[in-house]
Amino acid sequence: MRWLLILFSLLLVWGCGKKTPPVPYGDIGGLPALQEIQVRFVGGQLKLDWARPMPADSEEAFPVEVYRIHFLQAEPGCTACRPEMEGKISIFPDGKVLLQGEPSDLKAQIDPKGNYSLLLPLQALPQAALLHLNLDYRTPEGRVSEASPLKPLFRPGPLPPPNILEARWEAAACGEDCPKMGLLHLRWRPDLARRLDHLDPEGGLYHTEEHYGLALFRLEEGRELPAQKEILLTGAAYLELPKEQLLARQVDRFGNLSSAVEINP
Repeated sequence: MRWLLILFSLLLVWGCGKKTPPVPYGDIGGLPALQEIQVRFVGGQLKLDWARPMPADSEEAFPVEVYRIHFLQAEPGCTACRPEMEGKISIFPDGKVLLQGEPSDLKAQIDPKGNYSLLLPLQALPQAALLHLNLDYRTPEGRVSEASPLKPLFRPGPLPPPNILEARWEAAACGEDCPKMGLLHLRWRPDLARRLDHLDPEGGLYHTEEHYGLALFRLEEGRELPAQKEILLTGAAYLELPKEQLLARQVDRFGNLSSAVEINP
């Protein structure tokens, strides 16, 4: 009977995928999971943005000892398996970064409002076709938050920088009432992202083309913030914006960004 119990235990360990979660590095203390997480590829690097965790009934953030990023992938051919952790990155409140527990030259950017940004080289990512990511954090008392919702990583193909044909500033319509505003005349050549084939209900095929969009960003305290909410698609735009340096990037359907082209006032 004893040998049967041992054999049964081994079968559970060697089964398909990970059947139990990893051993926690602290006590799950009912801390809220990080929610506002943005994950995308920017200029060939993975960019993560998140904010310090805030209690719902307080303006003071939870004290954080370390943030942890987990990369997870599902086992091929086993749809019932839990994703297995393939990597761990630790980020400390001073911006220091550990890769798999080892010191690195990477450093997270932190603005005065407690927003974090981290650029990771592709070499730091597990080489899996289907990859997900989540974050948790630990307080100095050893309490561990719930993991954030899983974010899928869509690796982009070649994403070229935008081909700006014209970027010309004029005075804004409000004139002297808003001296910091300007009217930006912008023209660019949208690059082809993909061609799609469709079945025609009346017979045959027809084709459509999908082009990359254009996103504009401004710089504030070293962080890139959207200069406007909309993604530009038409190849030409007239925009009333603060007259300051902008960064233009092409964007794919997953939100990944190309390297930047400067637009100066």
